[in-house]
Amino acid sequence: MKKKIFFLLTILVLMLSVSTGTLAMGPSTKINTDSIDGPQPAKAPAGGYIVFMAGEPAAAYQGGIQGLSATKPAAGKKIDAKSPAVARYVDHLKAAQDAALKAAGISPDKMIYSYTIVLNGFAAQLTEAEAAALAKQPGVLRIVPDTMRYIQTDSSPKYLGLDAKAGPWKKGVDGTGVVVGVIDTGIWPEHPSFADDGKYKPPPIHISECNFGNTAWNANDAPFTCNNKLIGAYEFLDTYKLAWGLSPDEFDSARDDNGHGTHTTSTAAGNSGVAASIYGIPRGIISGMAPRAHVVMYRACADAGCYTSDLVGAIEQATVDGVDAINYSIGGGPA
Repeated sequence: MKKKIFFLLTILVLMLSVSTGTLAMGPSTKINTDSIDGPQPAKAPAGGYIVFMAGEPAAAYQGGIQGLSATKPAAGKKIDAKSPAVARYVDHLKAAQDAALKAAGISPDKMIYSYTIVLNGFAAQLTEAEAAALAKQPGVLRIVPDTMRYIQTDSSPKYLGLDAKAGPWKKGVDGTGVVVGVIDTGIWPEHPSFADDGKYKPPPIHISECNFGNTAWNANDAPFTCNNKLIGAYEFLDTYKLAWGLSPDEFDSARDDNGHGTHTTSTAAGNSGVAASIYGIPRGIISGMAPRAHVVMYRACADAGCYTSDLVGAIEQATVDGVDAINYSIGGGPA
């Protein structure tokens, strides 16, 4: 337990020391937010909005509504999204969201995502008139346009002292038993940095999604079975596909055609002792900063960038899954 606690502190330094700010979306899920602006400009989703509703999300609700028990976890604990109390409160939030749409005369089909765990609100495709009508409804706090954000990264084990003579690695702190969720452009699952060497213990959480092998969209999207290293992979691109669309050479799955997500995942938690090469030229032996950690990919970015509504959907799922840390090498946008 002491080793795990010490490692969690270490990975927080890894994820936060190079950033200018931290956004805490859940009680024990830590998020690194970099601040270097990416390429501009971006194509805004036509009619894309994020609607903020009154009332705390489940990860922050401390009680007060008759018949609905508190759902905020105790300090250091994770939210149990499957508990009856959370399920009842989530239903309460969703009912209020649906009621706001109905009162404004807007079809529920306009909703893309419903957020209830780390944010109480939803993403929707609306006309300006619909957005104006929705903003007047009781329980609607504010409505903001959905925006594009951009992939980025900045870290190294030497900078953080992880490989020092008396550093964490020498003390055996290597991420064993920790789950790192990465929100990015996807992952190349066959990469040796994510190979299961047969010595990984079963992960502490179960991920049912392993989204690879959509050969109907791209024949090169080979099927892949997740293992005890890469324990799961999702795609959160609903808004991106509505507003921008995927090109034929991209993948409609969690597979990475960009390289950024594979890079950041291998940097954060790739296996140790991996021989690296670029175009066949050897580049030495590489290691992730938490080489024995399990990883989950949440693909919410594609070639042009990442829409905020897709990103929040990924953060919601990572929090529900119970990952220990989120690597979020994304920034930019008007805010």
